[in-house]
Amino acid sequence: MRKHLLGAAAVVALTAAAAPAFALPTATNLYADNLTAPSGAAWLADNAGGHLWIADHLNGLCRLIPTPTASTDPAPDMVDSPNCVLIGAAGQFAVDTVNVAKRKGEATTTVAGKADSLRFYVYYTDLSTKSVGVTRLIFDRPTGKFLSGLTNRKTINVKATTADTGVEAAALGKNGDLYVAFKRSANIVKVAKPYATTFTTVQAPKVIGDAGKKDVRALAFDNLNNLYLAPNGGASVTGIADPVANACSPTNICGAGDAGFTGVFSPMSLSWDGTALNVGTVTGVMRVTDPAGAATVDTVVPDTAGFQNVSAVAAVKPTAIYFGSDPTAGLTPLAGEIDVGTPY
Repeated sequence: MRKHLLGAAAVVALTAAAAPAFALPTATNLYADNLTAPSGAAWLADNAGGHLWIADHLNGLCRLIPTPTASTDPAPDMVDSPNCVLIGAAGQFAVDTVNVAKRKGEATTTVAGKADSLRFYVYYTDLSTKSVGVTRLIFDRPTGKFLSGLTNRKTINVKATTADTGVEAAALGKNGDLYVAFKRSANIVKVAKPYATTFTTVQAPKVIGDAGKKDVRALAFDNLNNLYLAPNGGASVTGIADPVANACSPTNICGAGDAGFTGVFSPMSLSWDGTALNVGTVTGVMRVTDPAGAATVDTVVPDTAGFQNVSAVAAVKPTAIYFGSDPTAGLTPLAGEIDVGTPY
């Protein structure tokens, strides 16, 4: 197995609930390769324990499964291609295990605020040129896969203005509302109750924030419900202080300078791990404690050799941090990889 001592990492949202804290890695190991610009990662629990799922620009949303022992590929895991979900070009995805999905034929499709051992929603963003929507998928825990068929997939229109195309980033607020950002627009759009039983009860997308520039690559909420943004090419992580408490709306557009911090270069991905914000950049990963206050910025893994364009990351339990990188930024197919950090 290839090992990178003190390598670098990248991150996205895990679930609507905060993930537990984890020890910082002392070394990293190759976990999966032959990926293309991974742009999202999350551990989805199933009845067998779970798998890491990644958003890949070529394959879509895919789970990683053990590589056959007879394979010459040194990576322990590989893409489970037959079970990938491909809709346009996959961007950052958001996982909601609080507002859960029910089986077809049951009295309701969603029970707000209650746990469900069988299935939950995942919001898939499509950053392709003509995309205007997010697809709500249903993850089935017993099978460890997404339910197939168009009746189990719902497209939510998140386009509030004509410029809102290429849905690139998504995050869920503490009340289950969906917030999205675009590749070709500076708007931050909110969709209330995306888990609603019928789409007639889903509120129309509303512009509630101004990112200050186009191409926001990632969004993440902290435990105080502050929303952080990763603008492409920026020298800082910007943010919107609690958009609910501050009543951000079409008549009260909140600016991205309301929260945030400097000290990072060209952020590409974000993930809240329960105690800190992890920021994947073009050269590595930064870990920021108290991002809404003192914002202490520390390098998670100082040595960035071999890791460039950290575009996806997930903290899993207190035992591991997974991160995705692609030195070609997707220009060369299958040049990306996922690595896993070994904690103290």
